[in-house]
Amino acid sequence: MPPEILAILDRIVERSIGYQATLQVIAGLQLLYDPTYLDRPDVRRVIPPALLTWYRSEEAQWYKRDLAQGAPDAAMRERYGATLQRGSRVVKYLAQHHARFLFGTDTPSGPTIGNLPGLNGYLEMQRLVDAGLSLRQLLEASTLSNAKAFGLDDQIGTVQPGKRANLVLLGRSPLESVQGYDSIEGIWVGGRHLLPSDLEADRQ
Repeated sequence: MPPEILAILDRIVERSIGYQATLQVIAGLQLLYDPTYLDRPDVRRVIPPALLTWYRSEEAQWYKRDLAQGAPDAAMRERYGATLQRGSRVVKYLAQHHARFLFGTDTPSGPTIGNLPGLNGYLEMQRLVDAGLSLRQLLEASTLSNAKAFGLDDQIGTVQPGKRANLVLLGRSPLESVQGYDSIEGIWVGGRHLLPSDLEADRQ
C-alpha cells in the first residue's frame, strides 16, 4: 500500500478510531454483473417471488446499465474486484494491528439489487473474515464494540442482567466458523420469540 495510506491506517490504530469496512457495498455492485446471482438460494430467502421476478426484468437493469456506460459485464466485475482487493488489504492490515472494528453494512448503499437487507450483513461478515479479520474480532465488532461506539454498552452489547434481552440463538459457535451466523435457531426481540422461517420472504 502507498505510504500515505499506511500513515492514515496507523493513525486509525493509534487513536483507536472505530473503523467500519463495508466491503460488501462494492461487492454488491459487482454482483449486478453476475448472471447467477438471482438464482442463489440465499437471495430467494430474502426477496419475495414477485419482486424477484421484477429484478430479472429488463426494466430493473437500469442501474446496472447506468454504472457500466456500455462496458461489458466481465470488465465491470474486474473493476469492482480490484477495488475489493484494495479494501481487503486495508482490513487485513488493520486486523493485524488490532484496530477497533465496528460492524455495519451501509445497506442499502444505492438502488442496487446486489445489496439486499437481510442478507448483506452475513455477506459482509464472510468478506471481513476472508480479508483477515479473526472470528473473535468480528464478534466483538458486531456486539460490544458497536454498543460502546454509541454509548449504549450499559444497555446492549453483552448478555448480562439488566440489559435488553434481544437475542439470537445460533446452532453453531461464531467463534468456530463464520457460518455460525447462518445457523439461527431462534430470535428474541423485545421479549417476542421469532423463528427464522417466520422472517423468510416467501412467508411474508
